[in-house]
Amino acid sequence: MTQLLDHIGDWNPQLFRELKGRFRRRNLAIAIGTSLVAQLLMLLGYLGSLPDPLLKNTYSRYCTGYNDEYWRSSYECIATTMGDTWDINWQLWNLDLFVCLTIVGMGLLLIVGSHLISADLIKEEKRGTMGFVRLSPQALHRIIIGKILGVPSLVYLGIALALPLHFWAGLQAGIALPWIGMVYLVAIAACIASYSLSTMWSFVGQDFFGGFQAWLYSGALGFYLMIMTIAGLESNLPSNTPFDWLRMFYPGNIFYYLVDGNSLDVEMVHYFEPNGWFAMEWFHSTGWSVGLLGLGLMAGHYFVLTAIAWQGIQRRFYEPQATMISKRTAYAVAILTTFLMTGFAAVGEREYRLMDNFETLQVFSLALFFSLTFCLTPTRQRVQDWFRDRHTGRYAQRFWSDLLWGDRSPALLAIGVMLLLSTGLMAIVAANDPFLESKIAVIQGLILQAGFLFICACIVQFIFLQTRKRNMMLVASLGTLTIAPFLIFVIFNHRFPSVVALGLFSAFPIQASVEAISALALWAIAGQWVAMVAGARYIQTSIHRLGASELKTLLTPAARSSKNVLT
Repeated sequence: MTQLLDHIGDWNPQLFRELKGRFRRRNLAIAIGTSLVAQLLMLLGYLGSLPDPLLKNTYSRYCTGYNDEYWRSSYECIATTMGDTWDINWQLWNLDLFVCLTIVGMGLLLIVGSHLISADLIKEEKRGTMGFVRLSPQALHRIIIGKILGVPSLVYLGIALALPLHFWAGLQAGIALPWIGMVYLVAIAACIASYSLSTMWSFVGQDFFGGFQAWLYSGALGFYLMIMTIAGLESNLPSNTPFDWLRMFYPGNIFYYLVDGNSLDVEMVHYFEPNGWFAMEWFHSTGWSVGLLGLGLMAGHYFVLTAIAWQGIQRRFYEPQATMISKRTAYAVAILTTFLMTGFAAVGEREYRLMDNFETLQVFSLALFFSLTFCLTPTRQRVQDWFRDRHTGRYAQRFWSDLLWGDRSPALLAIGVMLLLSTGLMAIVAANDPFLESKIAVIQGLILQAGFLFICACIVQFIFLQTRKRNMMLVASLGTLTIAPFLIFVIFNHRFPSVVALGLFSAFPIQASVEAISALALWAIAGQWVAMVAGARYIQTSIHRLGASELKTLLTPAARSSKNVLT
């Protein structure tokens, strides 16, 4: 063990540091004991679900007789030729055990592993030891890899001890060896993406969440995995809405292909039914019915998430005030995400379904651009630095290029361009959908939402320029703007028709645009443009005032010192 740790220390000192602190006898005994006890309890639980040989005329999921008409997944138990016990469908029993082990293992790896990594980084930041790590001569990727491999190492050990039982159950369930290997590859890819995001998240939310972000991330991830797992077990998919896009991140999608390729009847397995996954449409296409293509799309999503996370890590690790991603990456994220989301909205052949989908699309668009705004908006100090050095940077003498591509410049112009591209893409899809009748109203609603999001970006930039109570101001202003107008519109629209004008300025204006006359919607768009120009102009004035005050502060001591020298 000592020689192994020495070799690891030569390869990655950070990993050696993490393993040395965790691989103690007591920790190893707890990890090994917990894993073995959990496996034993799971085996006993599944053995307990087998039919009791002492009973007569009983039914069970694992019997081989006729299907019970009332309980769809129960079968009549038939005695073996010896007559001393029931004939058991061991292939189905092993498949259930394999799926259960996979779900539990993936859940532990993703939720517990992500939480441990994020919590460890936050703890090191609070203790001040992260500063020593930053000063070490190790490359950044070695430090992060050391954290990712070392912090959850006891979880890895417990999961590794369950692999023999998992592998044996998979073979007994009739799953081909390459597909078992594919399960492990999907789990590894999902863990890399999740751990990278949790690492980035720990560097981002220190000021806003005050150390609570580790629980927030793991809680949200656990909730997502729980909902997706329940939906898969109940086979309540697809929804034919933009929510289907969220399924692409769920590693349990591999089960649809396992069930589809298994010799057991799909009705007998009765969960993760492949028809639900294969019927999901994207621009009326169902390409993921081909196994490799569907897994390739999932891998593509994990790769994009990992790439974005590592860019955020590289930018925030040594410079905590830096924006999370570059504007070039933000343009790509805005276009790619809008393209993917819109594909899941433009499905179906019924007008009401399409209208619902485009209204749902607004929710995703709001979340996307709120995230991009927070990722791109520079802080007060960054804006001051940019204003002082704007004539000497990479984009000196190219003011508009600086606003479009520069890392330290204000992001309003870049966000405006992203909104233009994103809204244009969604409008083109809506205009060309042959089954959507209210095209004009939908396009007007999309334009109004783009204006709302730009005004919110102005508010975020204004609050980031302040020095006090920024968190409270962000929550109060964005929460009120997002919820209050839409809530008033929904509640009072049928009593007071004039409330539709307020709905046009809400965060989700498509429904109000459908109910309003075109002239009113056009006046609302014009009013928004006035507010957008006024907001951008006010931010410009604030930045000039902020930069001028800093220059005055910098020059005043020098002038005084010169005066003192002369006197």
